[in-house]
Amino acid sequence: MQAEKQALDGAITVAREAIGDLVGVTATDSLTTPLSQAITTLKGLIDGVEHGTDTGEATGVLADAEEALRIATGKVTEAAGKASLDKGKALYGKLNRFDRASFATSGDLDIDANSNADGDDVSPSFTGLEEQSAPVSPLGGWSGADYMNEDGKGDSKVTNTARIYSNADAPKSFSFLSEKAGHGLDAAEGDDVYTVPSDTANANIGGSGFPSGGQLTYRTDSSRKFSGTFMGASGEYACTASDETGCTATHGENGITLAGTWTFTPVAGATVMREDRSYLFFGWWLREDKDGPVRASAFYGTTGVTGDLAPAALAGSALPASGTATYEGEAAGKFAIRYGDNADAGHFTADAELEATFGEGSNSKLSGTIDNFRLNDGSTDPGWSVSLEEEEGVTNSMFTRTGTTGDDAVVATKWSMGEDDAAPGQTGYWEAQMFQEGEAVDGVTSNLPTTVVGKFHAGFGGTHKMVGAFGATR
Repeated sequence: MQAEKQALDGAITVAREAIGDLVGVTATDSLTTPLSQAITTLKGLIDGVEHGTDTGEATGVLADAEEALRIATGKVTEAAGKASLDKGKALYGKLNRFDRASFATSGDLDIDANSNADGDDVSPSFTGLEEQSAPVSPLGGWSGADYMNEDGKGDSKVTNTARIYSNADAPKSFSFLSEKAGHGLDAAEGDDVYTVPSDTANANIGGSGFPSGGQLTYRTDSSRKFSGTFMGASGEYACTASDETGCTATHGENGITLAGTWTFTPVAGATVMREDRSYLFFGWWLREDKDGPVRASAFYGTTGVTGDLAPAALAGSALPASGTATYEGEAAGKFAIRYGDNADAGHFTADAELEATFGEGSNSKLSGTIDNFRLNDGSTDPGWSVSLEEEEGVTNSMFTRTGTTGDDAVVATKWSMGEDDAAPGQTGYWEAQMFQEGEAVDGVTSNLPTTVVGKFHAGFGGTHKMVGAFGATR
């Protein structure tokens, strides 16, 4: 019985301290959690005591703790709701901006502010977003990843977030002798002895014959040839400079720097793994400061890395002169809703379908539908649908439809909710670009586009806005 009393006294003290921690401060989850745990402990002790142990004080403290938790939890919920409301209101005013984005060859994401629908001043570009470790579910054949960076501290901190979907292939194996190996070394025609560039650090050079630090000089016959690797492919390195001159190799943080004349001869059957650095992508991005969202946009494009496997943008004159094609894929973006003082905001994924009717010259047509929306990585469909109204004419491989008002109003996008269509005046915008991906067959590449990527902006009355981007394949 004495042990029970000591346990009760200890639990009472803990509960009172947890209640005291909530006095005069803003309630948060980190403060309500200890109180909730103290209540659970106190309840268990009260229910388990033997007959005759006085629980009056403990019961009174338990009642006080439960009331304090009820009030604090309500304040936490209210604060979270206000934060969500403020974010929704802020984002609502930002979802008519479009910016361009591209991947640098280093793999960093570059987002360049260049225009927005209001004609407002735009903030400078920012680069170097880092890929986040948390997985993003793929959309069909498009793999997803989140990127983020933070600039500044305290009230000056700005957070940039981007979600990217790309159709990059997994690394592929190529014969070292193939033109598609992508190693960048040159050899005489019909020869498998490749010249290795000098005077530039090269991380592709490897082998125990090279220094792990500092510099080595190669002059004697025994040191001038040795086994090594280039881009992981096994072979033999040779210094072919004169005996008097010799060669050197210097180790550095960016790889081995060679001096003199070097060659690399791959072993029979040597292969290299080549990453897909030429692919298409689309996504959305958000810029936030201490007060919430300050910019939001959607984008699409290609990595821009040229080569035999790079996507080729097809100008109007390069498209088929007749025929039709259907493209099916996915879309993603940001939405914001505002009813008076109420607001909501988040991100979405959806299905995308586009219909192309090809014509001579630049007279092809394109239209589409974005539907089967899923909000905030969930599965619930709010019943939304956005039509990309038909546009005829291709300029610099681009289809572009800009909504206008007035006597000759042009509607670019139309947002429907169930049986309800967007009110007049919600003109919207969309654009798309057609690409031919894949390898040529017998030296001939088809002019029937394989992939369409683009972006859109839509509104519903004066209460709903969204920006999104899409990727679809034939």
